[in-house]
Amino acid sequence: MKHLKKRKLNKAQHRVNKRQKQDYDKFGESHPVNDSEAAKDIDETELIEDFSHISENSTNIECEQSESSEEEEDTYNLLVNSLGVSNYRTVEAESESEEENTDSEVLPPSSKLPKVSDEVHLNEDEEVESDIEESLNPSTTDNFSSHVEAVFEAEALMNSNNSINESKHWPNLGNFTITSNKTINSCKLKLIKSFQELNMKNIINENLTKSIILNSFEKNTTKLTDFQLELLSILDSYRDLLFTEKNSKNSEQIRFVYTLHALNHVLKTRSRIIHHNAKLNQNESAEYRDQGFVRPKILILLPFRESCFRVVKILISLLFGDKNDESGAKINVMNAKRFMEEFGSNEIKSYHGKPEDYKETFAGNIDDSFRLGISVTKKSLKLYADFYSSDIIIASPLGLRIIIGAKGDKERDYDFLSSIEIFIADQTDIFLMQNWEHILHISKHLNLQPLDSHGVDFTRVRMWYLEGLSKYYRQTLLFSSVNFTLINALFKKEANNFEGQVIVRNPVNPGFDVIRHIVVQCPQMFHRFECNSIKNLPDERFKYFTTKILPQFRDSLKSRTMIYIQSYFDFVRLRNYFRKEELNFTHICEYTKEGKIAQSRSFFFHGGRHFLLYTERAHFFNRFRIKGIRHLIFYELPTFPHFYSELCNLMHIVNQGKKFKGDESSLSCVTLYSKYDLPILCSIVGTERAKLLLKSPTDTHLFVTENKK
Repeated sequence: MKHLKKRKLNKAQHRVNKRQKQDYDKFGESHPVNDSEAAKDIDETELIEDFSHISENSTNIECEQSESSEEEEDTYNLLVNSLGVSNYRTVEAESESEEENTDSEVLPPSSKLPKVSDEVHLNEDEEVESDIEESLNPSTTDNFSSHVEAVFEAEALMNSNNSINESKHWPNLGNFTITSNKTINSCKLKLIKSFQELNMKNIINENLTKSIILNSFEKNTTKLTDFQLELLSILDSYRDLLFTEKNSKNSEQIRFVYTLHALNHVLKTRSRIIHHNAKLNQNESAEYRDQGFVRPKILILLPFRESCFRVVKILISLLFGDKNDESGAKINVMNAKRFMEEFGSNEIKSYHGKPEDYKETFAGNIDDSFRLGISVTKKSLKLYADFYSSDIIIASPLGLRIIIGAKGDKERDYDFLSSIEIFIADQTDIFLMQNWEHILHISKHLNLQPLDSHGVDFTRVRMWYLEGLSKYYRQTLLFSSVNFTLINALFKKEANNFEGQVIVRNPVNPGFDVIRHIVVQCPQMFHRFECNSIKNLPDERFKYFTTKILPQFRDSLKSRTMIYIQSYFDFVRLRNYFRKEELNFTHICEYTKEGKIAQSRSFFFHGGRHFLLYTERAHFFNRFRIKGIRHLIFYELPTFPHFYSELCNLMHIVNQGKKFKGDESSLSCVTLYSKYDLPILCSIVGTERAKLLLKSPTDTHLFVTENKK
């Protein structure tokens, strides 16, 4: 019987259509929007066993039952144990076939693309009753309800000339600015001092303490920190947020808060639909508008699989805690084993000579091409759900760009982004090092009118969706560790929420600027060049560099000059210019092969090459300790301010070799900047000094680091 069942499973797995074959050839997996079709052909049963028994060479995850239940280890428990917590109880996952039976009530007959209703159906009366009772709880103000039920004229939403600014200061967030619309009475921003003040779903309230312990972002604590409460105050008000002060201390706290907020939004949306379904069963003539065009409501963009792995673990802990629910049903995390295999990492990495921030950034699985659909119910969490039956989509910019495609592509799809109500981009600064064009492309396809109906019941769709105003109801949350021009521009363009926008912006006070971390006592010259338009910035910078700076460094006394270049396009331009001028140089960029990198570093160190062109992305992904630098030119200010001090410190005498006879005063550092570089300039020299550098009548300023010996 077992052999017959296995033969049928293998036969079903090999039955793929022409389109699925093309997807496997291109991406190594089926298209996410076709996953539901594939799932209908294969009746899977979750395999729950010790993760160590998974075959490393297995590409297709086969599902079969374990013969001995005593030897099985729950897949959810494996996720918990991966956090280093071993005191969680083992719980059994329900079979995937049961979940698919539930889905089959939601799914209409399939067509080329699965048509999925936004409606949620349940089989258990107790769950319906609890959700109805919870949705009718009037004890506290519900910002969710006031936000989604708000009705405005299109003209009021589109008029951006009526904005007013208000400055505030909170103990942990510091200074921030609230921008709101005069004609719209949005709720006042209130500082939450206790989690109980929020109207969160009961399941989150029950599991919060356990989830905090499990995802211990701060030792010996069972409550949200004051910083998290302040951040949650903004998120729960449904205002857009730009936060550019992420660091190693608060990054996990931020991840926990936005995951909690996103889950609460999904559960409340679901409860509202359940409540209205119950009323419609009693009165079919009633009308309730509680849905979008499609089901996905949350989009979270993350740079690496490791980041996704951590978000999913928080979701699981908030939904299930460490126990069975009251009805006695078992916790159900669908496809958890596959998730552990594809997103987890047991690789032991060598970080010899790398700084701490590098180790934190590149920990775990750093694959940057992924996408994951997640459907959420009160009793189950299904990973790898097809996009049109998902509540939450977590993806990397590259992974999502592949699905969206470009103009002219035969197979492209982006209707699943038409009803996004919360857009979260975390670690946005890393997107700058990957491909910022992907972010811009994705943002252009958010909240567009869908090309297909996808089986939606238009009598249940909210009016602001039908009127094409959904982008004014979408909450946009951007988190970054750097204050950068492109990130600010993205927020200004995409943050259209009628509730208003919040930008956290604290001054860089003396003692916190990057320049104080430089230990090499060399003169640092800052050269300001004038530019009246950001479009002309690359041309003006190139002109100033080739006419004013480069001639000073052509002399043989200025040998071993490294030029740090932020943009790859500027690198190509300078490289072509150097070749044209027949200058003695070598280069290292993100596309340079390992052998060529070693050769270039050797030539430069031994004086065989006068100049070294070095790109920012090459430094970000490798953190080379370039030796022999005697003169350093920052063609552009680095995206990450701490790169400035890091590279300057590479000029230390210990890195100059035995033949070096001079001292630190014979070394030099030159930096080019304009008024458009103010955000990074503030981080390097401090806010007050940066203002002086821009307003000063002279365009050249000298800094010398104090001797700290």
